[in-house]
Amino acid sequence: SFTHSVSKDFIITYTQLIYQLLAIPGTRIIFSARTFDLDYDSELKAFKDEQYYKIKASTLTADQVKIVLSEISVLHPSPQLVELLRIPNHLNMFSMLDHKARHAALLINSQKQLFDALWKSIMSKCPDKRKLKELFFAIAKKLSEHGLPVVPDNYGDNYEAELAFAKSNQIIIEDPNGLSFFHQTFYEYAFALEFVESGQDLIAFIFQEHQGIAVRPVVKMVTDYLR
Repeated sequence: SFTHSVSKDFIITYTQLIYQLLAIPGTRIIFSARTFDLDYDSELKAFKDEQYYKIKASTLTADQVKIVLSEISVLHPSPQLVELLRIPNHLNMFSMLDHKARHAALLINSQKQLFDALWKSIMSKCPDKRKLKELFFAIAKKLSEHGLPVVPDNYGDNYEAELAFAKSNQIIIEDPNGLSFFHQTFYEYAFALEFVESGQDLIAFIFQEHQGIAVRPVVKMVTDYLR
């Protein structure tokens, strides 16, 4: 989903590969896509045809969320929080909060508030908050500019301690190809935060970008952040 948000090249390549594989008798292919992309992306729309079998992933149940929360000593969550955390990524982010931040966040009821709480929790634990924020902003900007799911691991010289901190807290993930954030939505949040703090103009950004659904996540995150 990250590559689809920043570049169409990857999704075009993969759909072409899928069509080639489908031409082989007896071949079965499983792939996942977000509902919005399946409904509106020109490349993916074809897979809505009845000849393809579709399984919709469901959210967690309220009881499943409460079991996980009880294991991290959150015993009386609000109904609004439980509903928010039924999305697995939201529950994962909530569990990443430190103990103090976790209990201060019991009244949150939106994704934006959850990201704010996670950002504050991360920054509160880092010795040099300014440099950690610079690192996050630099990676988010590079991901956006190059349209790739990872960036080269060349931040060690200027941000050695901050990079090690982010990796140890599972905010930045390292693989043989480079660095990325633990989830696309955190990239979008960091990008939106840098966008706002640097004083960029959202209208100008929309007009200078390709007018497709790829720009939607950034516009949504920036507008959500500005509310």
